[in-house]
Amino acid sequence: MQISKYGKIVLLIALVDLLTTVILISLGVAEEAQPMLKWCFNQGGTVFFVIVKMFVFIFIPVFFGELALKKSWARPKIVNAAYIFVIVGYLTYYIIGVVIVNLPFIRALTN
Repeated sequence: MQISKYGKIVLLIALVDLLTTVILISLGVAEEAQPMLKWCFNQGGTVFFVIVKMFVFIFIPVFFGELALKKSWARPKIVNAAYIFVIVGYLTYYIIGVVIVNLPFIRALTN
């Protein structure tokens, strides 16, 4: 299945989020902001966390976005607009989450 350019952008953002989260948590300089994912990391470790995050935040949105683009009942402009909304929302949420959740770590590093 060919993935659209917006689907690829969502995948890229999600993978960068996943990698930076795992690396920073492993280094002890950050923590997961999502309560469900934080629980997954604490209960199941890195592997369980990665599986859940990949399925919930990468596979499901991109799969259904691409499925909607391929089906005749979906209008590509609406699906692409939804993808753009997801991209802007994800980036906004990610940046705000990183700053708010990790503010104590940032302050500690700058002092």
